[in-house]
Amino acid sequence: MKPFWLRPLSFKLPYRSFVGVDLGTQGMKCVHIRRKAGEARCVWRRGGLGASEAATEEAFPFRHFEGAFALPDERVERYEIKIPKLPEKEIDSAIKWQLGQLVPDIASIYYDYSLNRTGTGYSVTCTSTPRTLVDKLFEEGKCFFQPKTLETESSALIAVVNEVTRGSPPPLYMVVDLGHSAFRLFIVKDAVMIFSRALYFGLANVCHQIANQFDMKSQDVDHLLGEMGTQPAEESLVIMSLKRVLHEQLYTLGEELSRSESFVRERSELEPISNVYLCGGGACLPTAVDYLTLHLSDRTVTPIDPFQDFRPPKGLERTGPMWACAVGLALRV
Repeated sequence: MKPFWLRPLSFKLPYRSFVGVDLGTQGMKCVHIRRKAGEARCVWRRGGLGASEAATEEAFPFRHFEGAFALPDERVERYEIKIPKLPEKEIDSAIKWQLGQLVPDIASIYYDYSLNRTGTGYSVTCTSTPRTLVDKLFEEGKCFFQPKTLETESSALIAVVNEVTRGSPPPLYMVVDLGHSAFRLFIVKDAVMIFSRALYFGLANVCHQIANQFDMKSQDVDHLLGEMGTQPAEESLVIMSLKRVLHEQLYTLGEELSRSESFVRERSELEPISNVYLCGGGACLPTAVDYLTLHLSDRTVTPIDPFQDFRPPKGLERTGPMWACAVGLALRV
């Protein structure tokens, strides 16, 4: 079986020993969904796969589970090629030859494809990702799971939006991931991601700027940022500065969001996007959600709560948006 497998959302399976794995810059979020019990088992592990020391079964209960990992969409390439009608046994080699004309070193990637029959042959959609990235994930992942499959981040988020909207998502919407290392946005039409963009600034930039201003450690500022999402923060000078810098970043995000929408609409003749779903650590911050709701007043802004139908472990009730990708992966497999 190929170690790289991207497949469309088609149906949901009952209870299986699968775990969704979101490898963030600060740690690894793992989720196992038990639909019949209405439970979500969650583990957050600092250091991610790099911290490959042994963990006890109580601290990490997913050791013998099959893992589904999220890949950043910017590390996945898509190609559209055409091949003539051929005997079935020749299709693989024909696709590999055609793909080799587009990829200088085809041995450096893993790829998968889907076929659509046309009048004269096949239209082929190929997806590929660097072999070194996949091998690293699977090799390091063996310390924790039985690595099974890879999915794009966007496909996991589409799955979780489908879940929280009870299977009736808007035909056109945007998902914004307010992550630590980068903010990402995805435009989705009819359950298919049609545009993605990584902005390469995120909550880490906010922490570094405040740390430099007040001569603090970035980890301490990050801790303050986390507390803002779980309890009312005292309005100290540091907190006020933290909110100011965060709002500056979110203002830039709002401008980039509008610019990206205009870019897509000019080329695709789409209707205006009226629904924006938020996920990632930043979506757990009331001040961030309030600011974006005000700044994007012509749109409906909704933080994703992937635990609305599942009981999360105690203490995670207010952190649902940061688990959205891992839950989406757990729902897809």
